[in-house]
Parts: sequence; structure tokens; C-alpha cells
Amino acid sequence: MKVLYINTSYDFTRGVNANRVFDFLNFFTQKGIEITHLTPCKPFAVDGVKELIVPFSYTKKPSMYLRFLQEFVSYKDSKQNEVWVDDIKAYVESNPHFFKDFDIVFINTQPRCLIKLAKYFKSKYSCKIVVDLQDPFAYDPYSLLLPPFLKTARQYEKEILADVDLLLTITPSFYEVYKKHYPMLEMLFVPTATPNYLPKPADKSSEQGDVNIVYGGSLHGNRTIFPLLQALRKVKQSRFKVEVVGNFSTLTKFRYYNYPEIIWKPSMNRFDFLNYFNKTADIAIVVQAPIHQDTGLSGIGAKTYEYLSLNKAIIYIGPPGDNADIVSKYSNNYCVVTNLKRDLPKLVDYLKNYQRLAKNTKDQYFIDYHPEKINLVIVKAFQKLLNKPHSKDRR
Repeated sequence: MKVLYINTSYDFTRGVNANRVFDFLNFFTQKGIEITHLTPCKPFAVDGVKELIVPFSYTKKPSMYLRFLQEFVSYKDSKQNEVWVDDIKAYVESNPHFFKDFDIVFINTQPRCLIKLAKYFKSKYSCKIVVDLQDPFAYDPYSLLLPPFLKTARQYEKEILADVDLLLTITPSFYEVYKKHYPMLEMLFVPTATPNYLPKPADKSSEQGDVNIVYGGSLHGNRTIFPLLQALRKVKQSRFKVEVVGNFSTLTKFRYYNYPEIIWKPSMNRFDFLNYFNKTADIAIVVQAPIHQDTGLSGIGAKTYEYLSLNKAIIYIGPPGDNADIVSKYSNNYCVVTNLKRDLPKLVDYLKNYQRLAKNTKDQYFIDYHPEKINLVIVKAFQKLLNKPHSKDRR
């Protein structure tokens, strides 16, 4: 089996997305699959993987104004990424024989514009097309597109997905929504594996004294801090400390909301934060954006995987859905807040009775999300796909 894997270059400061790519590449080579990694930059080295670098020809970054405007009226990606798709096409046109022997073209939708390559490769070669849907594209739960442009985006996506043989989704809700809209499309739910770039989880179960509650990231107004502080004020216990690691805008919001109880620390790079968090945090705060009202889609944030893997207690604040479900299913020490008014007493009770545990995360999480288990599912799906005749038009 020969696979061409296309994605932008990842480094591990981007966390679970890079981890997913690394696991795919590493596992495929272990199973004897011949894989070529097409990327614009020098990727992390994986033994046995052939690197094909097609550099960005456009490197100018758009202005803040254009990026803001794009959120409302354009379903396209950044110009750099859009141009890179054309760069790939130009490279293929100048090296057509190099690509003719691939059995599968595996496209990662980070950035989402890479999905356009599905139609291109399908028109030129008799290969199977697999798309790893990391962003839900036209059904993005964070989309701000105005209705006319959203309609255009969904029609465009429909035309492209007609040329896809297998769609991988990273959450159950992505799977359900896309199966509803594309019932004829072959799909497979493939979760992201346990991160392998994390430090060894610190055992804090025997510690006494203050309980550290740590949140990393930008503030989302009342959804992030207010319910926690309300609960802490009702608990009236001085043993809890709340730390937020964030940028200057986070500090500005602190001053606006006037929360003197919170300790603010400046932003750190991802690895420094995770090392700091691992050593100091007893309880992690996970905040999820609201579910998209039109689709019901919800994602699972990178921090959820990281905090579960680091064996931390978790306070989840956000809508019901995939993120809340994974916390509830795999944590031994958690509180899920999906409705601020209804769940505030539950959060108060959780804090009053909080105890440090040796195992905050269930062993089953590490079984279900083990990289080898997840990637073996993909390899079997690829083998099954190659035994099928070419897909019919699903327009």
C-alpha cells in the first residue's frame, strides 16, 4: 500500500493535532505501509517516511481587518494556505509520474482548504481519497459566516465531498452531523489518541494544604471564571487558589471583571505551560465554546486530552456534548457545569467535598485512546477501502 499524506507542517507546540499526525506516520511505517508526507516545511523526522516538501510561495500575512472580515463573508482559508493548494497542483503537473502509483491520498483538513485537493487528485489518478475531518468546514461550530455565505460554503463542500471515498471524523457529533447530511459517504469515527508529548504525570494525592485550580488560555467572560468564583465564595474555604495563565488581554479582562482572588501569570509556550501545570495544578478548568445552534456540533478541546492524560481533576464549563461526555466518562474526579444556574449547587458541593486522588483519570481512557488501537482501526479501514470498487458520484 502506498499512501500520500498531505498536511501543513506541524510542530509539537500545537499539541494534539501534531500528535495525531506523528502517530499516523509512525504507525503506518511500522505496518509496512509506504508513506510519503507532503508538507510545506521541514517536518519532524519519522523513520521510514519519505518527505516531499512543497514550500509556501505566498508568505505575506493578512491584516487583522481582512482576517476579521473573512470570518463573516468568506468560507475560504488564509491566502497563504489557499495559494499552497495551487502550489501543490503545480508541483503535480510538473511531476505527474511521481503521483500515479499512490493507492491512497490521505488529506488532513488542517487547514481546511486542503480538502479541495480531493477533487483534483480524483480527476487525475485512480486513487482512493481519504479526508481526516479535523475542522467541520461548512458546519464549523465556531463559524461566524453570514447565512448567504454559509449556504455557499455548504454547497461547495457538498461538491468536494462527492469525490471522497472515506471521511474520518474526530468526534461523535461530527460523525452524526455529517452522516445526516451525507448518508452515502463512507465515514469512520477516529478519536485523537492519548498525547505522547506530555511529561510524566505528577502524583499529588499525598499532598496537604492548598488546592490549586489552574486555567490556561484566554478568558471567555462569565463562562470561564464567574461560576467558579461564585461557587468558591459559597464554599468559603481558603484552601483553594485559582491561577490563570494567559496573555495581556486576559489580564485586561481581569481588571475589567475585578477578580482579586485570581492569580494571573503571563502566557507560556505550550510545553512550559504543561510542565508548570503538571507540577502545580490539582484541578484543571476546561472551557468549551457553545454548541453551534444550527448543527449541534461540539468539539473536544486539546486541553481535555492533555488534562486527562496528566491525571488531573477537571471542572468542565460549557455546553453538553462531546467534551462534557469524555470528561464524565473517563474522569474519577470531575464536575460538569453545562447550565450555570442549575449546576452551581453541584459545583459548590464538588468543591466542598474535593479530595485529592491517586487516580483522577480512569485506566479505561488510556486503553480506549491508545495510539496503536486507534491507528490500527485506520489501517484496517484503508485495507478495506482498497478492496472496494471506486465510489460512485454522491452529488
